[in-house]
Amino acid sequence: LQLEAALRDSDALLSTLNMHAIVSIADSAGRIVEVNKAYCRISGYTREEIIEGKQRIIETGVQSPDFLSSMWRTISSGTPWRGEVCNRTKSGSLYWVDTFIAPFKDAQGQIEKFISIRTDITTSKKAASRLTNQRTALAHIIEGTNVGTWEWNVVTGEMRLNERWAEQIGYELSELSPPTIATWYQQTHPEDLIKSKELMQQHFVHERPYYECETRLKHKNGTWIWVLTRGRISSFTPMGKPEWVSGTQMDITERKHAEAELYKSTQSLLAVRDQLTKAAEVAELGIW
Repeated sequence: LQLEAALRDSDALLSTLNMHAIVSIADSAGRIVEVNKAYCRISGYTREEIIEGKQRIIETGVQSPDFLSSMWRTISSGTPWRGEVCNRTKSGSLYWVDTFIAPFKDAQGQIEKFISIRTDITTSKKAASRLTNQRTALAHIIEGTNVGTWEWNVVTGEMRLNERWAEQIGYELSELSPPTIATWYQQTHPEDLIKSKELMQQHFVHERPYYECETRLKHKNGTWIWVLTRGRISSFTPMGKPEWVSGTQMDITERKHAEAELYKSTQSLLAVRDQLTKAAEVAELGIW
């Protein structure tokens, strides 16, 4: 009765495992001798093709021979192994599996077989790859445009700044650590700070789709630089309040200086025009 109960428990466990996991059994030489339906389904091979050795799962070109050699050395020594493995289906596409391989020994202590249990992680690996590519592209854009980046936790006051943000005001990022919203406020011109807070608040109450403001920041050498700061809410608290705000900061000092010089030149031209107009009126001359 105890044996029958143990067999039923074993059958139930194996049945549950087969429904969820990709299972294979290999002999002591590593040749696959048994697979479940999930293994056949994900690989695209029939049970007979797999057992006959027609599936070459290691030739994917994604992982190095050293990776597979290390795996084999581990399980051959009698130690279980776990890792993420890339395999190739019969149609040629790649898939990823989170793999656990356990060696089983006979009565004499020799390895008799290897049982492998796998979980399909292809979707998560593809998502991670897309995220990595997006982050790489974003990093290249930030580097190419030479902008500073910032993130502000409205709840805690914490800020995350990149190196370029600190460089714009003449500092190393380590000199501003740990940065908080107070760091930003302290560097901002008092007149511009009032305007900046008003615009940010308007964004918080959805009067503006994003925050944008031109402000003056105090440089380490004592001068003021002009920056164009843009950002928007990137996450909310469970209560629906702004949590993180993220954005960029661009140094526009040269542009502002050019605008100031242009304004001066324009005012000078207007003054000359006024003088010429008055002189022409006296002399009864037309001007163009």
